[in-house]
Amino acid sequence: MITNISRQLTTGVLAIAGSVAALSFAGAAQAASIVQTATLPNTTTNFTNTPLSGLTQFDSSLGTLNSVIVTLDATVAGTVALENTGPSASSITYNLQASVALSSPSVGSLLTSVPVFSGTFNASPFDGTLDFGGTSGTTISNLTANASQTTTLTTGLTPFIGSGALSAFLSGIGQSNASGSGNVASVFTTQAGGTVTVQYNYTPAATVPEPSAILGILAVAGIGSFARRKS
Repeated sequence: MITNISRQLTTGVLAIAGSVAALSFAGAAQAASIVQTATLPNTTTNFTNTPLSGLTQFDSSLGTLNSVIVTLDATVAGTVALENTGPSASSITYNLQASVALSSPSVGSLLTSVPVFSGTFNASPFDGTLDFGGTSGTTISNLTANASQTTTLTTGLTPFIGSGALSAFLSGIGQSNASGSGNVASVFTTQAGGTVTVQYNYTPAATVPEPSAILGILAVAGIGSFARRKS
């Protein structure tokens, strides 16, 4: 009889311990992340400190911010017009290029991406007309290129924490160029833009089980033990 009661009590204690452990694991913090994006459409270069909208700071009530991953996907687009003005044939190399920089007043310079579209035009000797056409010239439209840069921040995260907007700016500087074996005339129309992605990696605030929930489990376990003793 004593052995049977001891077994029943042990079963009840194990049930209580298992229930409390389950609550503890339920409240344990798991890694989580929040991802935000903001885009600046292609804009004629040069432009500086154009604000991005749609980015917000990390809400500290969610937990502890561990790291911030920032990615800049930059784009360049445009048109190149080329003319060989020399008396001999020329192989003209051209680069539609822009430097796109991401910065924040509270953090400083974050990332710079340099998308480049490169090509070659084999031009005949100058045909006498500077029209970026004919046999010695060409006009090439709808050129595009992309470049991406990423940085992971694990220190100095204070500027990213708060309840307001995250101030971020893009600047785009045209760097398009052309060169050939002779005299070359070139005209570029260069646009640049980009998409910024901010990923907050954090540990959520731990949730503590309500005292009433624990008391309920204890009560149920106690009733179960009592019922087994009665039987």
